[in-house]
Amino acid sequence: MAKKPKKDEVRLRVHGLTMTGPHVRASEFARQLAELVRGLEAADLAANGTKKHDYLIEKLENASAGALVREVVTSTRSPQFSGIETFALCATSIARRDERWLARAPDCFRHIRKIAERVDLDYAFTDLEFGVLEPVRIDKDYAAQADQMQGIQESVVRLEERFYSGTSRGTFDGTIKEVDLRGNLPRMKVVLTAGGAEIDCSWRASSEEIRTVLDRRTRIEATAYYSEKKALPTRLEIHSVEMIKQEPDFLRWKGAFDSLVSDDWDMNS
Repeated sequence: MAKKPKKDEVRLRVHGLTMTGPHVRASEFARQLAELVRGLEAADLAANGTKKHDYLIEKLENASAGALVREVVTSTRSPQFSGIETFALCATSIARRDERWLARAPDCFRHIRKIAERVDLDYAFTDLEFGVLEPVRIDKDYAAQADQMQGIQESVVRLEERFYSGTSRGTFDGTIKEVDLRGNLPRMKVVLTAGGAEIDCSWRASSEEIRTVLDRRTRIEATAYYSEKKALPTRLEIHSVEMIKQEPDFLRWKGAFDSLVSDDWDMNS
């Protein structure tokens, strides 16, 4: 029986399907080993904020499709956390149905879930053995739990990506375009100065007021209507519009004063 891994080691052992005996396809073993290393790297990044470790093959086991992977420090500054320990916490949290680690190391979870792919199809189960925590068996039940927790994680991400929904009064810098004066409430579009996005607007103003500011850069005070589907407002209800004084263009004066310069002038007097 193989020794228990040290604190800075993790062992991956893939077990073949009963119909094929102990043998495991080389491609399946290589796939799982690659996902293990990617998961360790993701755990290292999540725990330390930057890559602090590298991962070496300490031993390939001939008796079974197994590999012992060792963690080595590559950073000149001592890391705060071990990538293997973080990976082990993520792996065991799936077995325990503990969702607290989902947000802490989401990429690590993704690679652990990928290790569990093809279980009962290309292999019977996989053992992950750690020196810091209890071992984890990746079987059909574990894969189903990983899928369920992945669904929870995706729901949390979708919820976080939703934008504010409601109304807010604010000021916008833009140019009024495409005015439609039909009906009781004139409608138009405002092209924002920053980014050039177009927003539908309504403004209870006379045609003369609108004509005065049309195609001019303006400061618009309005009630903005927001949807959870986008960051910018979907519609503006304009209350007041103030033209923004343009910066003077001094380029048009270029050369205008050249004739005033004379070699006969004493510039130092």
